[in-house]
Amino acid sequence: MTIKYIFCDIDGTLIQKREPLTSSFIEEVREITDQGFFFTFASGRLPYRIQPLLDELGLANQPYVACNGALVKKGTETLFQKKFPLALVRNLVDKALAANMTVLYAIDELEYVMAENSATKRKRAERGNYHPLKMPTEAEWQTLEIIKLNVLQDDSIEDIRLFEAEFEEIKEQILITRYGTYGIELVSQGVSKQTGIELVLQQVRGNLEAVATIGDNENDCEMIQAAALGIAVGNATPELAKLADFQVAGIASQGVEEALKQIRMQQREGNK
Repeated sequence: MTIKYIFCDIDGTLIQKREPLTSSFIEEVREITDQGFFFTFASGRLPYRIQPLLDELGLANQPYVACNGALVKKGTETLFQKKFPLALVRNLVDKALAANMTVLYAIDELEYVMAENSATKRKRAERGNYHPLKMPTEAEWQTLEIIKLNVLQDDSIEDIRLFEAEFEEIKEQILITRYGTYGIELVSQGVSKQTGIELVLQQVRGNLEAVATIGDNENDCEMIQAAALGIAVGNATPELAKLADFQVAGIASQGVEEALKQIRMQQREGNK
């Protein structure tokens, strides 16, 4: 097996909270790319939270997967984008807001919070900055198309199981990713990190037989299973760990470093 292309998740895999990239991880990425490997991200994040990481790694013009496959970018160039009508999720959003949950939505590459609550006020105070407040107008509810929508339990006494009926209503048109019982992310059906990876491979003239993926959660399962080499980090869910070819012990940047070193070692052994 020859691995050339490496796609890594960010949240939960590389970054646990809001910690910066470690110098040893940056050095490992530079080492592996100097040896001819292609490294990039496949993430649920929006571009404004991915591109700075690539810049820091010296990979500013590297194509990457954002919004769980609903957006594929290369620098400022949009290679692919798929939106869905906001009206499709109004019942779910109304119920979430009534339950004091946090609702975030992305218009193009800007992310907004629909309503202020105790959790958003706390985050704004702690971080000194948070997403702009923007409740859609009635006209926007009918006409607006968005890239993704997130619902976070935050301070609500309810959890994501509150929306089972709404999930049934939208599941034919909307891909629902659950983060335990504390959060969901919604994008259009027909996209995923894996479809985004395939678009990036077309851009760089690569193939799946040479791909390694690194992940931790439900939205990484497809790309872990489809890759020639799927790697789970130490804190991966049991479901993902079962699908992976192997699991490293470390978590966050330490775990990804370990995975990259394993890839390099396997390729050296295979070339002997």
